[in-house]
Amino acid sequence: MQAAEGFSDETIRVLTLAAQAEVRFLVIDPNSNVLNGLPLFDC
Repeated sequence: MQAAEGFSDETIRVLTLAAQAEVRFLVIDPNSNVLNGLPLFDC
């Protein structure tokens, strides 16, 4: 459904992982530092 709306596969995966972790707030900051152990997506 999200793909049909134009979301990239990477965005869908990030949102799915956030939902599975029961994240209440998700901040996507392209200028932030890379954190070890977290997936890195090139969009």
